[in-house]
Amino acid sequence: MRPSLLTLLGLIGIVALLAAGSLVWLVLSQPVAVADAVSSGQYEPLLAVLADRVGDLFRALARLL
Repeated sequence: MRPSLLTLLGLIGIVALLAAGSLVWLVLSQPVAVADAVSSGQYEPLLAVLADRVGDLFRALARLL
């Protein structure tokens, strides 16, 4: 495999890991909100919270670097 393909696959893996970790965190920290969103089929509030958390993570990384 070419190194650029491995880099792309690694980046996709990292994004998937962050998304999965964020979803697990959301289920553990706000189970009622997750259950309401799943039962009603409205996922926008969950996506907004996840986007906010990922943004916080990137801001923290930017401050660290």
